[in-house]
Amino acid sequence: ASYLGLGFASKYDAEGIVTHADEVPALDVTVVMDISGSMGCQFSNDTDGRNSWNIHGSGPTKLDVAKRCLLAISKKLRKDDALAVVLFNHSQHVLLPLTAVGALDIKQFKQNVEALCPTGGTRLNEGLQSGYAVLNAAPEGVSGSAGRLKRVMFLTDMQSSQQDEDEVLGSIAQAATSARHTS
Repeated sequence: ASYLGLGFASKYDAEGIVTHADEVPALDVTVVMDISGSMGCQFSNDTDGRNSWNIHGSGPTKLDVAKRCLLAISKKLRKDDALAVVLFNHSQHVLLPLTAVGALDIKQFKQNVEALCPTGGTRLNEGLQSGYAVLNAAPEGVSGSAGRLKRVMFLTDMQSSQQDEDEVLGSIAQAATSARHTS
């Protein structure tokens, strides 16, 4: 199994965010989360040796971990920040349009996240592109304000075809060079 982690550091990350808290611009975050069938597997055992998924092991599934990450991200955002959530498998669904955190119904959001179940195939790049589209289509008052930082967070196990995986890497590179989003 291969895993990829990518991080960017700036004065607005890690210790810098504490030191420069008053300077941190408002943040628009779109979390793009994989809910395909492979997300029902445990991290320790994607396959059982017969090229089929082992969904009967013990421990949390990849989707369980992704849900915890999404809820943790939502708790760290400030009231003036905005959050959107796009779910994907073989299709895409906006669970939460870009919404100011201060206006978010936290209880309902948590219930919606906890109810998610893994199902279906995987179209990674289409899911990622849907996340970018949510930020690009945000109304002026939410994401259009000057100085707001835009971020797409992609939560997936990258279980798809090599072509789809390559397209994702190309999309991330294109978004990073256009300076519109950081993934």
